[in-house]
Amino acid sequence: MNINKQEAMELMKRIAKEEGLGLTFLKADEGRGGYNYGGSCGDRIMLAPFVKCGAHEKIDGYSVERACDNPVECMLISFFHELSHCKIANGLDAGRSVMQNEIWVSMTGILHAEAKYNLDFSDTAVKWLINENFTCEKEEGAK
Repeated sequence: MNINKQEAMELMKRIAKEEGLGLTFLKADEGRGGYNYGGSCGDRIMLAPFVKCGAHEKIDGYSVERACDNPVECMLISFFHELSHCKIANGLDAGRSVMQNEIWVSMTGILHAEAKYNLDFSDTAVKWLINENFTCEKEEGAK
């Protein structure tokens, strides 16, 4: 993927605006705190700061569970996952477990990014996102 951070941020802002969504770029001490994750709630996408790091690395006191070699790509793929939650897959999750739904949302977002915006994510980024889906399973079990 040949896109820099500024271009990626402008693209995400434009898409969010076109889709009628709010987009918030969190600071490391906002949201649930830390780095390299996204979230959404209805009509808003939130993205933590994305940094290059190794698995289980501590940055500013926050532990980052998974390695991220390309923070721009991780940020973009997270954005499309959350966009899928908000707009594409919204309401179509009946009958799926949390894990099945998260994987379905991820793949739907990736396919949308490719079809509509000609973005081609690396296998490394896709694997990173799929592994991120396991955090949703933990959150579900904590309820």
